Amino acid sequence: MKNLTTLCLALLVFALYPTLNHAQCALNNAPPGEYIDTDICQYVKAPAGTYSPGGNITAPINCAAGKFSSVSGSEFCIDCPAGRFQANEGSTECVNCPPGSFSNLTGSVACTLCPAGRFQANEESTECVECSEGSFSDSVGSVACTECPPGRFQANKGSTSCEACAEGNYAATSGSVECIACAPGKFQANIGSVDCEDCPQGKFSSTSGSSSCIDCPAGRFQANEGSTECEACPPGEFSSTPGSAACQACAEGTYAATFGSSECIACAPGKFQANIGSVDCEDCPPGKFSSTSGSASCVDCPVGTFQPSSGSMECINCPDGSSTSGSGAITCDVTLNLKESSFSEIIKYYPNPSNGTITFDLNKPQDNLNVEIIDVYGKKILSKRYENIQMFKINMNTFSNGKYIFKIWTDQETAVFGILKQ
Repeated sequence: MKNLTTLCLALLVFALYPTLNHAQCALNNAPPGEYIDTDICQYVKAPAGTYSPGGNITAPINCAAGKFSSVSGSEFCIDCPAGRFQANEGSTECVNCPPGSFSNLTGSVACTLCPAGRFQANEESTECVECSEGSFSDSVGSVACTECPPGRFQANKGSTSCEACAEGNYAATSGSVECIACAPGKFQANIGSVDCEDCPQGKFSSTSGSSSCIDCPAGRFQANEGSTECEACPPGEFSSTPGSAACQACAEGTYAATFGSSECIACAPGKFQANIGSVDCEDCPPGKFSSTSGSASCVDCPVGTFQPSSGSMECINCPDGSSTSGSGAITCDVTLNLKESSFSEIIKYYPNPSNGTITFDLNKPQDNLNVEIIDVYGKKILSKRYENIQMFKINMNTFSNGKYIFKIWTDQETAVFGILKQ
């Protein structure tokens, strides 16, 4: 009984509401934005994400990728604006391009990653921004650029890398647009450096941007680091090799008279220097001599020799009949070593000392008498010969004051006297 009732109700509904189909629906020419729903035989608005151009279309059309419709009843879809995109069909909105990308055209189905050298920090961008000077981006899709690290620089915009500072230059901070030349007195031998180094002792740099320092030349030195020039060695000192941090004192027997000497000069014969670091040499004093160069001291004239002058290279032998009482004599002692003989005893001479003429009396006439006068330096002043003479005079007015040796002899005997001229 229950089943019969259910069947009856179903037959009644079918009789009252017959099923509609396309063949039975007579609608056509749907207005734009709508389509014919044949199931209910009605005009229906195209839902958001679709569109309908109208007419006899029986289903809405999905918006293509890169387009959207945000409301129902759209007769067409709208292109995604620049800076936005849509990868899917049937969309009701577009998506913002994320940071690091852009879209500069409408209707984009995807955004383009920023190329290396450019960046974009914001969403919905239509372009990317060039990296500024002093920064770079070495990969696509960057949301920010990276500052050049210390020791590197970039002078141009939109760069994908930074350049290393060349030798003689440096960049101490990040984000440098140029490198700084090393100041005079400093150098840098390497590329990509963050600072410069002081020139070491014995070297200098007079210009900026040096990749190396210069050795101080011979004759000059530099004791300090970071110097722009070298100093000349002072008198009394020298520097023989380049790159000296200090000068050396001239040794004994040598000297340097001027600034900037690369070597010391040996004292000439007749001179000496007992001290180091001297600017000149001294003359050997009277009574001494130096026969070789580079002497640190002078030598006393040996016994039997003398030297009355300073700066002498040798000593003078005492004349015959004279000598010295010791070494280092400046004159010979004419009273020494005189030959004793009976001939000396018979000769009388006066006055002594004399300031002019001196008289000699031989007590008896002498044949072939020779007279020779020698000064204390060994120089022969006068030489005379007499025949059969007993008394004679010698005029000393033209002689210089000092001691003189008178040598008087015959064929058999000799006598020597010392006479002082005042």
